[in-house]
Amino acid sequence: MKPELASLRRPTQLVSCTAIVLSSLLLAGCTSAGYLANIYLVSFAPRESPTITVSKLLGPERAASPSLSEMRVGYFSLCARMNDDDSWFCGNRLEMSFLGGFDPSKVYKVASDYRSNIVSPTLK
Repeated sequence: MKPELASLRRPTQLVSCTAIVLSSLLLAGCTSAGYLANIYLVSFAPRESPTITVSKLLGPERAASPSLSEMRVGYFSLCARMNDDDSWFCGNRLEMSFLGGFDPSKVYKVASDYRSNIVSPTLK
C-alpha cells in the first residue's frame, strides 16, 4: 500500500465515525424527556404569554390550567414544555389532550405540521 494512502485512512475513519455518532444522536433527539430533549431540529414558542389569553377568553377557572410554553421538533417526535413546569413531555404521538387541550397560539399545530410535512413527510 502506498504510504500517502495509509496516512489518510485514520483521519477518514475518525471523521466517518464521528458523523455516524452525531447523526444517530440527531435522529434520536426529542424521543425521551432526558438528555435527548435537548437535541432537536427547531423550537417553537408563543410570542406572548398564553396564560393571559386563556384568562381573558375562558375566565379564571381555566386560567390556572397549564399552557404550552415551548415545542421542540425532532425527526421522529415532539417535546413539549408547560409554563408551570420545567419538565419535558416527549413522544411520537404527543397529543394536545395530554397537554391540557388548549393551545391559543397554535404552537402544537405548527410544530406538528412542521415535523410531519417538512422534516419527514414519508413517515406520517
